[in-house]
Amino acid sequence: MTKWKLGVVVLIVFVGGVLVGALATKGTQRTASRSGAAGDLATEVASTDVDVPPGPTATDPTLAPTTTATPRDICNGRDLEYAGSASSPADVLELSLTDDLISDFGDLSRSDVEKAFGRPIKYFADGGGSLSIVRDDLGSLSFRQRYVPGETGSPVVEFLGNEPLLDESRELWLSYRVKFEPGWEFVQGGKLPGLAGGRYASGGSGADGSDGFSARLMWRPDQKLVVYAYHPDRPTRFGEDFPLCGNVPVGAWFSVTQHVVLNSGPDAFDGVVEVWIDGEKRQSRSDVRWRIDGSFGVDQFVYSSFYGGDTSDWSPSTTTYAQFGAFKVATSASGVDFGLS
Repeated sequence: MTKWKLGVVVLIVFVGGVLVGALATKGTQRTASRSGAAGDLATEVASTDVDVPPGPTATDPTLAPTTTATPRDICNGRDLEYAGSASSPADVLELSLTDDLISDFGDLSRSDVEKAFGRPIKYFADGGGSLSIVRDDLGSLSFRQRYVPGETGSPVVEFLGNEPLLDESRELWLSYRVKFEPGWEFVQGGKLPGLAGGRYASGGSGADGSDGFSARLMWRPDQKLVVYAYHPDRPTRFGEDFPLCGNVPVGAWFSVTQHVVLNSGPDAFDGVVEVWIDGEKRQSRSDVRWRIDGSFGVDQFVYSSFYGGDTSDWSPSTTTYAQFGAFKVATSASGVDFGLS
């Protein structure tokens, strides 16, 4: 090869190497630039003061449900938080069932319930001896109730305290567990425990906005639950259904957690009712006017359970049974359970 041809080849190789190096350097700089931008963005996001309302989390054993890591709103398929003073210290009233209260149907007295409740009660209906206290299959003590068919349902079992629970406030929480025993029939529906305030509203009367309200739960056909709400804006004189998403099991325990916050003023439709089943939110409303004046708070736990309506199709075809336990009433979420414990 001649000298000039050799020189041209060397020059081409040299120039090519310079170009490759330059491109590599430029690519590295571009990558570094992108990494730097991403880092800056991450730093900016991390330093942003985001106001996130408190809620149950898997890292907080006090608030976390025992059955799910993070509560889910199964209605909308998203993670959720809850309204109100969720993480503030709680005053707690826990229904205390003890071995000396174990009883058969017909043996449980008003004084036994008062001992478990820790206070006098102003109303007690035992459904003709339809309530007992048993040791359940979880090893705990629970109420066991029988539901004997009647003309329009079953005998009423119901009791509530004769004085406000804890403080008479805008907000209260309730949790308990339920087991509909095998053979349970949902028919048209029936009542379950819930929260109330002022004069307990039921039976198609009360809740005119100045006297009181109630927010018991109900079972409905097809293994559904609802909040059965007595509030002044309900469409009829009876309670209004606020349906829960999903359904509930028969033959297995499930937990109920309820949260009620009264509206902030007479014309404010900002009252809250929320319900979790086994740590999953099934109902959430923040548009309820529970009261028109401020003469009462949310201050009552109501044990209420019976098949009930005004026609024969509300009655089960045979005697059925359910169990209830682990009742807790609290002024914030830290005092109640989100799941079986």
